[in-house]
Amino acid sequence: MILILKIRILVKKLKIYIKNNIRWENGIGPKFIDYRAYDFYRNALSSYADFTYTLFGSVYFNWVQDIYLKSDKMKNMKEQGVKWIKGYKNYKENESAFQLFYKARSYSIVGRNKLAKLNYQTIIQLHPETYWAI
Repeated sequence: MILILKIRILVKKLKIYIKNNIRWENGIGPKFIDYRAYDFYRNALSSYADFTYTLFGSVYFNWVQDIYLKSDKMKNMKEQGVKWIKGYKNYKENESAFQLFYKARSYSIVGRNKLAKLNYQTIIQLHPETYWAI
């Protein structure tokens, strides 16, 4: 819960969420609320995560983030440029560059700027022809 609050505060500071008449209030539609419902196991996991974060702070968060970014989910992540960016068809698709961008962006959002910069530089060096190197 503490982590969620910190992320919400960060989002407000970055002004990522811009209210408009198209989006659901706070980005939460009715289907999301159904999926977000807390049962016993989710409450137990949430309590464990809160306790661990309170005890270990950013060391815990960084460890969890590193595990996620090294997981098979990341290795199997598909290029999203066509879905995310208007006019993307003019660029060469490259899943490796996209995965590096996703990692760099994830690090950047939580203030791990050295790792973010390293991943952004890797994109530029290895995949200069892609959209993600711009």
